[in-house]
Amino acid sequence: MNLTPNFSLIVMMGLFLVLMLVLNSVLFQPMLRVIGERRARTEGRKKDAAAANAKADGIWENYQKEISAARAQADAARMSIIRDAEGQKAKMTEAAAGEAEKTIAELRARIASEATEARAAVRGQVNALATSMAEKILGRSV
Repeated sequence: MNLTPNFSLIVMMGLFLVLMLVLNSVLFQPMLRVIGERRARTEGRKKDAAAANAKADGIWENYQKEISAARAQADAARMSIIRDAEGQKAKMTEAAAGEAEKTIAELRARIASEATEARAAVRGQVNALATSMAEKILGRSV
């Protein structure tokens, strides 16, 4: 076994260095540049996606706030309408109660008047009826 270096070793080392320089400039550097560009684009797109997500979250929160404000405004309007309706109901109830009391008072006055007239008519007929009954019972004119 002979382990001494010879001229072919130097030639191989030279070819290796030349091949390494050529492959470095032709293959390795462009590949590393492409990988770096892809990494930069990926990072940029991740940042853009994160910014878009943050913007979407902001828009969503704003939307939720506007919805809450609109609901509160609608609730306030509904409550205002209910209070107005209850006020109108109370006014109508009071007006109807007043009208009913007025009608009842008129009917009571009319009934009292008719009762007085009926009593007067009956009193006028009482004497005639009493006389007529007395004549029938006694069998003679009184």
